[in-house]
Amino acid sequence: MVEKGGPQKAAPLKMVSAVIGWSLTAALLWSLHDASALAEGVGVTYGEAWKASVATGSLVALALAPGGLFVGWLWHHKSIGVRLRRLAIDRAAHVAAFGTAAVGATIALSALTFGSLSVFRRLFGSELVHQLALSLVVPTGALLLAMLATAAISPLRTLFDKLETPSHSLALAAAANALAIIGWGFALTRLGFEIWQNLALSAMVALVFIGAAAILGGLFAHALRPRRIAMVGALFALTWSAVYLAGDTTQSLRLALVYGDSGTGHIQGWLNAGSDHSFATAERNRGQSAVCFPHLEPSRPGTLGRVGDDGPDIIWLTIDALRWDRTTMGGYERDTTPNLAAYAKRAALFEWAYTPATSTRQTMRALFTGTHPSMIDPPRGPMWALTLPDEQHTVAEYLGSAGYHTAAFSSEENIFSSDHGGMRGFDFVDETPVDDKLAKDHSAPRSIDLIIEQLDTYEGPQFLWSHLIEPHQPYRPGPDPIDFGPDDEDRYDAALHFTDREVARLLEFVEQRQHERPTYLIITSDHGHAFGEHGTYHHGRTVFDVESRVPLIIWGPDIEPARYTSPVAVLDIFATTFELAGLDIPVGTCSHSLAAAIRSGAHPPPRPVYLEQVPDYSRTHFSLGFIDGRHKLLIEPRAEAVALYDLVEDPTETRDLSSDRPELLEDMMSRLHRYWTERSMDPADYGF
Repeated sequence: MVEKGGPQKAAPLKMVSAVIGWSLTAALLWSLHDASALAEGVGVTYGEAWKASVATGSLVALALAPGGLFVGWLWHHKSIGVRLRRLAIDRAAHVAAFGTAAVGATIALSALTFGSLSVFRRLFGSELVHQLALSLVVPTGALLLAMLATAAISPLRTLFDKLETPSHSLALAAAANALAIIGWGFALTRLGFEIWQNLALSAMVALVFIGAAAILGGLFAHALRPRRIAMVGALFALTWSAVYLAGDTTQSLRLALVYGDSGTGHIQGWLNAGSDHSFATAERNRGQSAVCFPHLEPSRPGTLGRVGDDGPDIIWLTIDALRWDRTTMGGYERDTTPNLAAYAKRAALFEWAYTPATSTRQTMRALFTGTHPSMIDPPRGPMWALTLPDEQHTVAEYLGSAGYHTAAFSSEENIFSSDHGGMRGFDFVDETPVDDKLAKDHSAPRSIDLIIEQLDTYEGPQFLWSHLIEPHQPYRPGPDPIDFGPDDEDRYDAALHFTDREVARLLEFVEQRQHERPTYLIITSDHGHAFGEHGTYHHGRTVFDVESRVPLIIWGPDIEPARYTSPVAVLDIFATTFELAGLDIPVGTCSHSLAAAIRSGAHPPPRPVYLEQVPDYSRTHFSLGFIDGRHKLLIEPRAEAVALYDLVEDPTETRDLSSDRPELLEDMMSRLHRYWTERSMDPADYGF
């Protein structure tokens, strides 16, 4: 009989003790592992990291304990439990066999499918959606194949039937569940890599591991003895002693919890995220086009002057995730951008240019409007969409009303869609590069072809903008890529090389047509990209230089070739564009023109550079940066932590000077406070 020797009814005390003991033990084991991820590369000791991890793990364990108690109660119930146990035991071996075969098939199918199945990109326009489809469909297909194999092969069926004994059943069922979880996890990390990062699913490992332990505690509560209850109590006391000791966290640890790609950091981020953040400046600008200085009225389109038929063409080319120190101009060991480096010798090259934010949506919102991201209250739209309120004026709207023909060439359907206000002012938006990206996994050649064709056919002055997506993960190195290696960093470098090759065609064309019509070409990026520096990956989380420092290159007929070494804001291309066009600069923007400097070769007047990654409806990260001269202030409001770096002596930002130079820290904080108050930016919005 199945029930013989089966579980007995567990006493309530035993049940509670078992569930708490098992879950706290799992939390302890998980914290020992996660402390390594938390401490790696973020300047805290393993002991500091473990105190934070065990505290968080213990909270998770106690939060999940009721679920374990409920499952244990069902399992030991005299009527419900009998049916559950029979269901779990009768065919446990077959379930385990299916799970084992499914994992093997998942690994095989994932290896064959990864990066090569274009059908999903055609069916699902969104990169994230097609990743999700792959990560769901491939394991499901693998499971079906496993079931067919076990049903068709007689020796396998015979072997599994021999394993169908009560003593093996629970172990087989547990193994099947573990293998299934591993298989799905593999599919998500391999096929749904961006989903894994964006949803911070690494934190789910803690929840699954500790939750599974809580459930097992409930299942095996009948075997608990008083000695084990005493051990549980001792473990409970030790764990919460560690929680108490972890209460007074250091500033370095608080920063590590924000930067580190650890489950502890993600869980605490969830707990601290709250609702969408509201900024006083955005609320003040609601109902009008945003201004940086509240006492000024925003300029209206049509009031900045008029460009003649012989006015210069102006091209903005933004390259996604183009990080300065991975370029040839930035001294990188690989020759990733040889063409940009060659043409930069005949242009104005800014070596210390900083983006207004470290996510595409927020940076482009700033570049199109000339204001900081927190000054605009964007309407809701699709998760990653660039949205702008109806009343917000844009660079394309201003230039269009001044006599420019405006056109945008979009390679990213999720962000740069004409349906959500972000493309306001462009006479037309060409989204055909999106089709190339979906079909070929790259679109830079199509975008460059369209720009050249537009320049070659239209007679009047034009303002053109395009965004090249190739360096963004999953890193698209194009056809016949240069072989730097198989890793993510290698593929990123190869994508830069491919993009550089395509941009060279545009540079050559623009240089050849200067005698026909003066043309200004501005190339920059929306943000950089992290590869584990400071414990974080990708972008949109911090404002470290790896995420915020990008190239800024300006070509034109009257540009004095020079390399500029003082910090400037990429936001300044907004004002610079109007002055290059011979128009007035819109009133009230946060942007300053660089035109006088690049025409004379003299350094622009020193100004502080402010950057922010603020929470909105698609991201909860909150990070601020303030650069004045050689020093950079970095603030994490929700972590209540501040760091100070000397960018000249410490360009990798690894030595925090905030404790060693308190007078400098106070001075930088005062300068930042003055920057905020001059623009009526409420310091309370930013954590002060």
